[in-house]
Amino acid sequence: MTLPVELSAAAVQDIREIKGHYTNIRPALGWRFVDHLERVHQSIASMPESFDPVMPNYRRAFIPKFPHIVYFRVDANRIVIVAVLHSARHSREWKQRLSDGF
Repeated sequence: MTLPVELSAAAVQDIREIKGHYTNIRPALGWRFVDHLERVHQSIASMPESFDPVMPNYRRAFIPKFPHIVYFRVDANRIVIVAVLHSARHSREWKQRLSDGF
């Protein structure tokens, strides 16, 4: 069963910033990042339980070929992506978003 996937406003901003960074390096690289992210998005939608749990109801998915992690929440009828962050960033950043209501 495939669940709908929603992006928090913060995750949308994360994606814009990351894509912009890669586009500044090389335009095709920005689109390549988006392509890999979309593949992860599809995998999360179809198999959310196959990804590493990081806390109750929250999991993470690594983006192949890029040093970024997708953090998401699994609800009964949907999945919410709360953050897309560089793997070197501290976990406090995405956890802070939990208290912000994402």
